[in-house]
Amino acid sequence: MTMNGDMTISAALERAEEQMTIVNLAENTRKAYRLELRRFFDSVGKAPSEVVAADLRGWVLGRIASGLTPGSVNMTAAALRFLFRDALDRPDLVKGRRSQRIPRKLPRHMSVEETGRLTLAVTDIRYRTAITLSYGAGLRISETVGVKISDIIADRNLLHIPSGKGGTERMAPLPASPVGHLRGYWRNIFPRPVSWMSCARSPEQPISTDSLRNAFNAARDRVGISRNCTFHCLRHSFAAHVHERGGSIDVIQDALGHRQSDTTRGYARATGRMFASLDHPISGSAVLAA
Repeated sequence: MTMNGDMTISAALERAEEQMTIVNLAENTRKAYRLELRRFFDSVGKAPSEVVAADLRGWVLGRIASGLTPGSVNMTAAALRFLFRDALDRPDLVKGRRSQRIPRKLPRHMSVEETGRLTLAVTDIRYRTAITLSYGAGLRISETVGVKISDIIADRNLLHIPSGKGGTERMAPLPASPVGHLRGYWRNIFPRPVSWMSCARSPEQPISTDSLRNAFNAARDRVGISRNCTFHCLRHSFAAHVHERGGSIDVIQDALGHRQSDTTRGYARATGRMFASLDHPISGSAVLAA
């Protein structure tokens, strides 16, 4: 199919789908790109061949003006680059487009006491178990709902994660306490899950990310934890608390499945543990003795 004025929006989106399959994009990335590209075409009201660079620039600026975070703006730009450069072979439209700089912030995490209070405030055993798993193994929410019974390696205190972010397979630690909770869950849950550890109303279906996020938010609000703490804070809390107890950055990096060690070092910066044994020269300074 050549790029001409007869190409419909549906055909362009179909070409994008084919390219996503060829490069094996993660499903979450595919969903984000599909939604953003449909929004773009609904707004611009042009056939793909009639789109010009100013249309892309205007769309991105509009998304910035709407209050999107830099990360979301970059996703918008990435979706447009993928369509016009990779799928439709029109790299001229996106030439020179750069991503927004994302301010580096310390990862938010809860205290050990807060994670305990929040978990106990979850009334549904399915969601309590999912939250325990997420904190116990440092899981993302998509990884949490995707845990299968067969992924639990209880005799070795491990959790197998067959497809994390970017399709990366890894093992994560699963301490004795979460394993004990899982055994209690298995004794008390009915009907018992068929495959997915945390099942929905049907034992053959997993809980959804939305329902798990809602259960987390309700418990968080019930015990008075700041709304700045999202479900992802469980993963941050796992990393921060393991580091506070002496866990090395390398081990935490492997557990979380980070590709870059500097990403993991953010948890060290958040806890400040590296300063505990600092022999600062001001400690013996005459300035403080005065």
